[in-house]
Amino acid sequence: MIKAIILNLTGVLCDPTPFIWKSREAIFRTHGIKLAEKEIQEMLGKSLKEQLKIINKKHNTKIKYEIFSKETAIIAKELITGNLKATEGAKKLINQLKNKSIKIAIASQNIKNNINFYLKEIKIKPSEFDTITTVEELTKFKPNPQIFELTCKKLKVKPKECISIDDSIDGLKIAKKMGMKTIGFASNFQKKKELEKVADNVIDSLDKITL
Repeated sequence: MIKAIILNLTGVLCDPTPFIWKSREAIFRTHGIKLAEKEIQEMLGKSLKEQLKIINKKHNTKIKYEIFSKETAIIAKELITGNLKATEGAKKLINQLKNKSIKIAIASQNIKNNINFYLKEIKIKPSEFDTITTVEELTKFKPNPQIFELTCKKLKVKPKECISIDDSIDGLKIAKKMGMKTIGFASNFQKKKELEKVADNVIDSLDKITL
């Protein structure tokens, strides 16, 4: 019996990725870096620290996380404010789950301030969720399962009682390995054919989920 839905906020309930990568590309250009679309897809679901490690190694650069995160945050916030929308069907899905007494959680490797900012922009209150797990609570990152283990613990459910809805390959792989049912959410940055390799089901609209 399914007792909980665990959602990735960025890429499922909303899509700030185009704004975020536009801000990052502005900084990358100053380092002579131009990322291919495939590189961006491979980094979805990873923490910013992990992404920078990959980029620094591949492009032989020494971009510092603290400086980079501050610079891109300023640019991204300006781009996102007033322009970020909830994914079609997101609010409807949340209401349906609450009416059926199914627990709802956000599990994200993003920082708490960003999560609250995105939710405010898409007009969904944090109180709509039974719990929200953010990067500040983690000591290990994907592909380590800690984020899902912690979220399940807070929800007081077993992994086999959960469905994970995610747009990242890493996230889906971990959830499935733990015994969760998985739904891949296709987007402009994450293609359906790639998600189909790891997810139990793949959708491109939250309206396609039926309880």
